[in-house]
This record gives sequence, structure tokens and C-alpha cells, in this order.
Amino acid sequence: MASRSRSKKNKKFALLLDERPLPSSGRHFYTWKPRKTKYIYKLTSSSMDNYEVFEFLSHVEHFQHFEISQEHRKFFPNQISYWNNSRFYDRYKSRNQTQLKFVWFGPKKNPYEHNWYGNISYTVPMKTFMDCMKFISTNLYFVEIVDFKTTSATRFLFSHRQYIHLQHYDPTTIGGPWYEDENGEHFFAKCLNRRYLPDADEVPHEFEIMIELQDGDYSEVFKICDTEAVDHSDANEVDYNGKPCRKRCKQYQTSDGGDKKEICPTDWSISRTEEELERFKQNQHLVEMVTI
Repeated sequence: MASRSRSKKNKKFALLLDERPLPSSGRHFYTWKPRKTKYIYKLTSSSMDNYEVFEFLSHVEHFQHFEISQEHRKFFPNQISYWNNSRFYDRYKSRNQTQLKFVWFGPKKNPYEHNWYGNISYTVPMKTFMDCMKFISTNLYFVEIVDFKTTSATRFLFSHRQYIHLQHYDPTTIGGPWYEDENGEHFFAKCLNRRYLPDADEVPHEFEIMIELQDGDYSEVFKICDTEAVDHSDANEVDYNGKPCRKRCKQYQTSDGGDKKEICPTDWSISRTEEELERFKQNQHLVEMVTI
């Protein structure tokens, strides 16, 4: 009876977008969103004790992509795919997938902890980022929640497009996954109310921002970011069975160490990445001297 009651409550509160087994593991994850906009602001407690402040956003790239971004002085959005575990892929893959290209950001993390996205972090103060999004006139949407066994991820989208099927998001309303207070300080929820894996409610919550802009506007975001090296030295780590470990390299493996088993070419420590950065800057300086 209890499970039936919870099922009815879920259907009223949540719209299930996708249920899919993770590669090689058999565990399922669930992609969903609240059925009504007002329910977004009931995803967590309104107490500030459940929020964690963050001051900086970060976009992380592998070194080879960093070199391309530096050459063109802009970010290049990536086409969304199955590996992003997003409803966007399933909803649009047969119609206009080529249009679905985003640059991903999230709260800045400790650079000395392994970062599975790559070697270089483009970092920007949250307030500066928000001013930039206002300057280039983007819409802010709530996209989806992805519930995994040990984490939940909430995704937001800043876009120059109008998406009538997406819900607009107001970060100044408390109770949602992301909150901006009256002083312009930004917070993300430490955990959320889960609907499809209720046996593990107290799991860490990850906060992700996608940006989809006019081609020229990616350079505006690029200009406001600083760069720093982050640790990516465990990218090719394997377990005792010789299989890639979980969350070691987003580009070259699956999120659970499953079927994508390419070798990451830049499994570098911070010190190695800093050496490569210095070498890159010296080469750039020589190129600039030659062209003067």
C-alpha cells in the first residue's frame, strides 16, 4: 500500500522523462522534472542549512581542447550525446540534434582533487557570469534532474532560444536546487527530494549549467574566465579486473567505467599540466613576436 501511495504521489509531482540502465552495471538512473513550475521550489528544504554557498563557476577541458579554445579565443560547444544522460538527446536526436550544442559549467571544485572532465579549468565569479548572461540576453530554464544511485544532478540552461516545453527558472525563489539571495550570493542545495530512488534521499547533489549561445557570444564568456590547472592524473585508472574505474575521464570513458574504454592522452597531475601551460605560453609569445 505504501509503495502504491508513493507511486501516485510521484505521478502527481514528477514527470518521468527517461529510465535507463547504466552501461555494464545493470543499475538504473532516472531523468525527470517536476510537473509544475511551483513544484521546482519544493525540491529541497527552504532552510539555508540545506544550501552550500559557491562563488565561482568552472568549465573544464582537456589540454588539446584548451589549445583550440586559446587559438580562437572562444569556447566551442559540444554536441549533446547519449553519454550526457540527458532527455535532450532522446527528445531531439531524430530531428535537430545538430543544433543541440552546449558548453557545460558547474561550481568550481578543489583543483587538487581528481577532475574527470579534463586538465584546465576556466573559472569565472558567479556574479560576473550572471552579468554576462544578462548582457547577451539569454533565457534561463530548468531542464531536468538525473537521479543516480549515489548522486543526483540538476541541470539548468541559459539559451538565446525560446523553448516552450521548458520551465523558466527564478533563482531568487528559495526551495529550488539553486538559490540567489538578496545580496547576490549564490547557493546550491546539498541534497534534493528524490522521486524514483527514495531509498537514498541523502545523496550528494550536483549542480550543472549548460549554455547555448549565438556563435559570437561564446567569445564574450571566454573573455571573463581565468584558467588554472586541475588534477586529471587518475584518468586511466583501472580496477582489479582491469576495467576503467568510475568517473575518471568523461570524454574517454562512461560515467560508470563501462563500455567506452579509450586511453586518455592527458592523464596529468597539476604540476605536469602547469609545465605544459608554461610551454604553451612561451610558444604563443614566440608566435606573437614573429607576427609583429
